[in-house]
Amino acid sequence: MPGISEYMKPKNPVAVQPYVYYCGLDSVWDANLHHCVPKCPTGYHWDDGQQKCVSNTAKDTFVVITNTNNPDDYIGFEHNEDVNQILGEISLSNPPSDTELLELAIQQIVSPGDSTDANNIRKDYSYAKNNGYDQLDLDSLINLLYLQGKISYSAKTYFSDLSNLINNVIGTNDPQSQIYYAFANQAIVYENQISQLNLSASEKDMLWGAFSVARYSAAYWGNVFASDGGSSFKSVSVNNNFYLPILLRIHINWGKLISKDVKGFITGILRGLFSGSFDLLGGIANGVVESVGEFIDENSAGVADVFLNKARLSFCMRSKKSYGILLSCYESYVR
Repeated sequence: MPGISEYMKPKNPVAVQPYVYYCGLDSVWDANLHHCVPKCPTGYHWDDGQQKCVSNTAKDTFVVITNTNNPDDYIGFEHNEDVNQILGEISLSNPPSDTELLELAIQQIVSPGDSTDANNIRKDYSYAKNNGYDQLDLDSLINLLYLQGKISYSAKTYFSDLSNLINNVIGTNDPQSQIYYAFANQAIVYENQISQLNLSASEKDMLWGAFSVARYSAAYWGNVFASDGGSSFKSVSVNNNFYLPILLRIHINWGKLISKDVKGFITGILRGLFSGSFDLLGGIANGVVESVGEFIDENSAGVADVFLNKARLSFCMRSKKSYGILLSCYESYVR
C-alpha cells in the first residue's frame, strides 16, 4: 500500500483502503452524495442542491395530508406505525432477512395468539414470491396484472396514475415538504374519484389502500431524512495511523422507497383477492418488508447505527449491491 505522501498529491478523489476517498485538504467525501464536497464549518453541512453550506438545524418537516374521503386512509397510518416500530428494533450491523422482517411485521400487525391472520399473511408473502411478483418494479407489476386479467383497465389506469405521480413529482428528488404536499394533494384528487368508478369493492380497496400507503410513506421517509440532521463527520480508520473524515448520512431514495411500499401493498393482497379471502393485512405487512428491506440495503454500507440508537457505525452489507464505497464488512466505533 502506498505511503501517506501518495495521497497528499493534488488528485481528487484518491481511493484508499478500504474504499474511502481522500478528497484534498479542503474537501471531504460525502457518503450520501457519493462525491467530494467542500468542508463546512461546525454545525453546517454541504447542500448539493443549493451548492452551499447550510445549518444542520434547518430541518424540513413532513406532516401527513390525510383524506377523510378515503375509507382506507388508516392503512397508511398503520404502515407508518409498523415501519417506525421495526426500524427501532433492527440493527444495520446485523440486518434481518426478508423473512425475519415479515415476522417482525406480523408481530406488529396481528394480535397475540391470532394464528389465522398470521398464517394468512405468510401465505400472502409466499404467494407473491412464488409467482415472481416480488421481483417486479411497480410499473411492471401493474402491467402484468392487467395482462393476466387480474385487475380491470380502470384499476390499471389509477394504479398507473399513482406510479406516474411517484416518478414525475417525487422523481429523484431528495425529500422536500413542498414536493410532498404537491404529491399528496394530487393523489387525493385521484382517490376522491375512486368511489365513482364501476369497480368491485375489492378493487376499490386495493386502490384506496395503495394511495393511502403512498401518501403516508412519502411523509414518513421524508421525516426520516430530515431527522438525520443533515450530516456528521466520523473518523474512519484506514490503517493503524491514518484516519479519514467522511460524512455519514441517512441515504433516502425517496421515490424508490414509496414505490416499494406501494408495490409491497399490492403484492401482499393478491392471494386474498384471487382466492376470495381478501383482506388488507397482507398488504400492510408486505409493504413494510419491501420498504424496510430497501432502506436496509441503502444504508447498511456506511450509515451510523446511532440513527437507530445503537452504539456503533456499521459498514456491513445486507445484499450484494455495490455502492462504490466502504464495501468491506467493517466497523468503527463512534468517537
